[in-house]
Amino acid sequence: MILRARFADLRLLLAPRHLARLDEVEAVLRRHGLAFVRRSALRDGRWSGEPSVLLLDTLGELAGLYGGAVAAFVGGTLVPVGGHNVVEPARAGVAVLFGPHVENVRALAGRLEASAGGIQVRDAPELAERLGELLGDPARARRMGAAALGTFAASWVAEQSFRAARECLS
Repeated sequence: MILRARFADLRLLLAPRHLARLDEVEAVLRRHGLAFVRRSALRDGRWSGEPSVLLLDTLGELAGLYGGAVAAFVGGTLVPVGGHNVVEPARAGVAVLFGPHVENVRALAGRLEASAGGIQVRDAPELAERLGELLGDPARARRMGAAALGTFAASWVAEQSFRAARECLS
């Protein structure tokens, strides 16, 4: 709500990691008075931006939807659940924000932050502050997105996959 006051056309694409949690996520959105629509309920498959929250309830679409974003916050990083995929939004050329709990992706998050393609935040207030800075400075957000994309170029990803496979087979 803090950012919505400054950016009236702000939109949120919310993609729960586990679709089994959709009812729980809907309850939280309702409790906070946020109007939303499920992706599967869109008539022609297009989201006009109204309501301002799109709840992604389909599989396999998130990677393709990052391209329309100014920035992406990777969930599961503000709370100690290990962290989620920071590479997917980076590979879409989007500025990436993530919290302190990146246990499962620590090296990847570190690379992203070192390249200036990502920002680690301590908590929700800092997330709102940093996201507000990016929304207020689209050129900076684009530079960060380009840096994020460069961080995980196809050759780097292929090399890391090869090394992981080789370790498993050795």
